[in-house]
Amino acid sequence: MMVAMKSSIVLLSVAVAVCLFTTRATSQTNETQGIPFKDGVEVRINGQGPFHFGLDTGASQAFWINPQFASQLNLPVTSHTHIHVPNDPNAPLADVLRIDDLEVAGYSFHHVIGVGFSKGQGVLGIELFKDVVVTLDYPGDRLSVSDKSLPEADERHIFNYTEDKTIPVLRVMLGGVPVEGYLDSGGARNSGAVMVPIEVASQLRLVAPMQPKGSVSNALGNSSNYYTATLDGDLMIGDLTIHRPALLINDLFPFVDLGGICNQLVITLDHRNHRLRLELASAR
Repeated sequence: MMVAMKSSIVLLSVAVAVCLFTTRATSQTNETQGIPFKDGVEVRINGQGPFHFGLDTGASQAFWINPQFASQLNLPVTSHTHIHVPNDPNAPLADVLRIDDLEVAGYSFHHVIGVGFSKGQGVLGIELFKDVVVTLDYPGDRLSVSDKSLPEADERHIFNYTEDKTIPVLRVMLGGVPVEGYLDSGGARNSGAVMVPIEVASQLRLVAPMQPKGSVSNALGNSSNYYTATLDGDLMIGDLTIHRPALLINDLFPFVDLGGICNQLVITLDHRNHRLRLELASAR
């Protein structure tokens, strides 16, 4: 989910029909050395490139690609699907596309299914890395991929998680209130703020009353007013504690989005086992 005030917030989901192709990953090593990713990553598509793609843990599917760019690459269309955003009944139709060889961070991903819907060249979703373990070091701006699974969850630093349309979801404490937090890296642009619905904000102690700031909009142009405030308390995820986080409050999305704190974290996702590790960079 790519987030920007007075720009666009994107949380897109699709229902892609089951096909005969299965994504798999291959590499020459068990672990890559790491590449920059916060401003996008270089990818090769069916031997062509490099091309510049964004990366977003809130983008469901393995990739999103500009339809015109997909046409230039002669990507085969396997089916069609409707694009959905929360609280929006209008769902535009998009092509479901296949990339036979997608290379990124030293790995080759084969028979990858994605969707033709992107303003830039494209965006990689976390679904691409479902068969490997990916580490996103936001302060160090390094993405690395490994075949090594995370240890069993201790719910202190390593957590079991569920997912909503591939977005990792885990239980957190926000000012003493238990909520489900969506670890959506697209919100990392959001200046450290945790995005919360107005109903959740009404349950929290705030340092001062929330203040109106403007509006936000989603990928389909729907807008909502947003407010800012500071939590009079802590955000706690296991042993990880962030004191008095900034809050961005609006009703465009009906969940707590933790993307704004990603820039402080090193995140390791083990999709195969539905585990993730969170580390504050200052604690490493």
